Amino acid sequence: MKKFLLAIALVSISFSGFAQEDAEFKKEMMNFAKVNSGICEAVNPYIDQIAARFAL
Repeated sequence: MKKFLLAIALVSISFSGFAQEDAEFKKEMMNFAKVNSGICEAVNPYIDQIAARFAL
């Protein structure tokens, strides 16, 4: 899981170095943001379950 989050962070950082002003790029980045938010929503229940196991 840490490797996955690290990969997402590195990809996000690398995109900032290639900033463009065209409409296609903006459309692609909006789609990328939507996918990432969907991943977070899908992972949050698992994180809650893991946190519950460690709760005292």
